[in-house]
Amino acid sequence: MSVELMVEVIKHAPADLNPTERLTLVVIAESCRTETRMTYYRDGWDAEELARRVGVTPESLTKVFRSLAKKGLEVRVPHAVKDGKPVFAFKGKQTTFKLPRLTPQRVDESPGFTEVASHKAWTSVRQSLDEGPGNEAQSLDESPPLLLKVLPSKNTSSLSPREDDPPTAAIVPAPRTEREIEVASQKPEAQEHTPIHRLLLDAGCPSEDLTDVEAEMIVRHQPRSPAWWRTVTKAGDLPGLVAEVLEALHPEPIFSPEHLADAHAFESKNDGSPDCKHCTFPAANGRHKAVGYTARKGAVPNNNGRRSTSSQRAADILAIGRQLQQESEYGQYAPGQVRSPADQRLADAAPLYDHYRALEGK
Repeated sequence: MSVELMVEVIKHAPADLNPTERLTLVVIAESCRTETRMTYYRDGWDAEELARRVGVTPESLTKVFRSLAKKGLEVRVPHAVKDGKPVFAFKGKQTTFKLPRLTPQRVDESPGFTEVASHKAWTSVRQSLDEGPGNEAQSLDESPPLLLKVLPSKNTSSLSPREDDPPTAAIVPAPRTEREIEVASQKPEAQEHTPIHRLLLDAGCPSEDLTDVEAEMIVRHQPRSPAWWRTVTKAGDLPGLVAEVLEALHPEPIFSPEHLADAHAFESKNDGSPDCKHCTFPAANGRHKAVGYTARKGAVPNNNGRRSTSSQRAADILAIGRQLQQESEYGQYAPGQVRSPADQRLADAAPLYDHYRALEGK
């Protein structure tokens, strides 16, 4: 089925066609290939089937073909010539159809669009120019005008001004309006966000995480259409879904005794002293003690694992220090108001925070 050819018939068929002729062209276009404009059925197409689809008898269909041919729309492909007449079908070979072109032909596709007009047409044009526009005895060629293809010439000497040429007025560009000047002075704006990204931004998603959050939500919820995003937004669920995805994309660090103990060792080595000022190392077991460790409620595990590097250990201590600072600002852990051993261990990690806060900017 060629929808393009069917649309071409509907839009560009000649106005003098009757309904049967127009329907015949539509049915033929439906069975043609777009590239060749010919029916793709092997060994032609059954005329009886075509007549059944059009709603006429085979004899009436033959009359429709002849009527189309008289109007310049021959749809039958001749297979042979007999007595100077085309043969469209014979025993063992049925009729093959080809849809004629109905769209207006472009200039570069028109036959005969070559280089120059014929000598006869050029002679008639010169004669009409010599006789002048006021002479009624003009003898112009009645044939359709031919198109000329103007090619650039390398010789431009004839274009240079001569002394006897009349003076020509200077070409002054029209003044631009204020709107045109304003538009021309504007800088190209940054690429606008997609509708889904705008919804995510309104739901609290950072602009740098838009692509990752959208991809993760597609994997999790598998929306079947863009309407899903509007539905969850209208229901007020999108901010919570975005928060869940952001929490998975940027998990909080795990505060473990091993991390804090390694942080003790890291500071001891940089300090140049074999002893750790935060615990009793070196001790009999040869390990730093996990001073300052506490299990934070609601901590999100990191499934990607952690490298045992100084930067990671520093980041863990900084996170604990920030929590200390925030909770102290709210008055929950004011100096001298430590309420439990866990809170005391958390307060003992405060000196590490002062040390690694300077490392955060490095």
